Amino acid sequence: MAITAQDIEQKTFSEAKKHGYDTDEVDDFLDTLASEVGAMLGKIKELHDRLQASDQQLAAAQAQVA
Repeated sequence: MAITAQDIEQKTFSEAKKHGYDTDEVDDFLDTLASEVGAMLGKIKELHDRLQASDQQLAAAQAQVA
């Protein structure tokens, strides 16, 4: 199962009983991480779409040559 930006944004942790992490810091980090992951996934999709378009153009050019 792939993790999404939304999965990161919605992740919650139980309260630590002793010496746990600062929940505000964890939330801020998860927000930043979700934003970065979302941007990277968007870039991956953009590059995938461009690759498919290039593959189609190549196939069309090869068909014309043949």
